[in-house]
Amino acid sequence: MMKFLPVQLADIHAVAAIHRLSFRPGPFYRSISGTASDEALDATMAKRVECYLSLPNMRVWKVVDEGEGGEIMGWAWWTVPYDGPPVTVPRRTMPPGANLELANDFFIKVEELSKSRGRCYELEVLAIHPNHQRKGVGKVLMEWGFKEADKAQLPVYLDATAAGIPMYKALGFVQDGQPHVANDGSFEILPMKRLPTPPSTPKSA
Repeated sequence: MMKFLPVQLADIHAVAAIHRLSFRPGPFYRSISGTASDEALDATMAKRVECYLSLPNMRVWKVVDEGEGGEIMGWAWWTVPYDGPPVTVPRRTMPPGANLELANDFFIKVEELSKSRGRCYELEVLAIHPNHQRKGVGKVLMEWGFKEADKAQLPVYLDATAAGIPMYKALGFVQDGQPHVANDGSFEILPMKRLPTPPSTPKSA
């Protein structure tokens, strides 16, 4: 049975490894990670997740398999609307061996696009362990954001790798602008948007 829970500080190394295992087969991750070791990639992502957990405009969730001793099946990082004081997000770092020029160029474009989206929910990361893909874990992780966005009548945005596009389309996302193309042409990321479901109107007697 799957259970939806917040990621805890004790989970950061496990979710970092799931991120690598989930994305490394694809050209996006391979291009950006370069020759960085698995250990260095996981350590960098674990530190990043630790930061996310401390920020008031971010939510990090996991789905665990209760039948496997609470093994983490997948996780998601959301950026959510926030009305408090401005939040300073630490500069993204990359491990030794990563393709810094490619990564910096790509993430600057993504961050600029994110700033232009206005008040919304953004799915920043959705990572499912390869052993648990195609079991509905991604849908469970996304339903939280859909419910919150629908309640607030706000759109949901994400930037999809080629592997994720079919699932996101099935969940109601559409293309939202031109693809982000890596400066070396090695991968494309597609901006996508889901509009909120209109609130149901009571039927008149």
